[in-house]
Amino acid sequence: MKRIALFLFLAAALRLSGWLPFESRDVADLVPVRALVVSLDGNTVILDGGEARGSGESWTAALADLDRSAAGDVFLSTAEQLVLTGSAVTLLPEIVQSNALRPAAQVCFAPEAPPHPSEAADYLSAHEMDWTVQRVRTALLRREAVRLPVLAETEGGLRLYA
Repeated sequence: MKRIALFLFLAAALRLSGWLPFESRDVADLVPVRALVVSLDGNTVILDGGEARGSGESWTAALADLDRSAAGDVFLSTAEQLVLTGSAVTLLPEIVQSNALRPAAQVCFAPEAPPHPSEAADYLSAHEMDWTVQRVRTALLRREAVRLPVLAETEGGLRLYA
């Protein structure tokens, strides 16, 4: 018991002195992403999180650009949905293996024009989807078929087809 108390005291003392490698952040500097829309334009990956946008030659490069170009620190842990548009669905294995998004984030496919992230987040948060980042990752490891729900734009709104 004394060892645990001594360890906690030392950890607190080191943290307060600034010797531990923890980084503090101001909450006002965070840029939370509710839905991340991924699209491809030729060989360029485009990420749209609403308040943050990034592009690059790969998923990793686009994530780095998203972090660099945002007005603050991009917080992807709040992303509840991942929307893949058009041929960006080919990036799915790389995306789910990167661990950039939380495992419970829902995944869907938009075959046509990319929806605005806030509109997609508002619509999709009211609808349950079976496919999550974790389920896609598991299915790909098991070499099972992945049939994502389709998000389509209809007469001024969005519609989800399972």
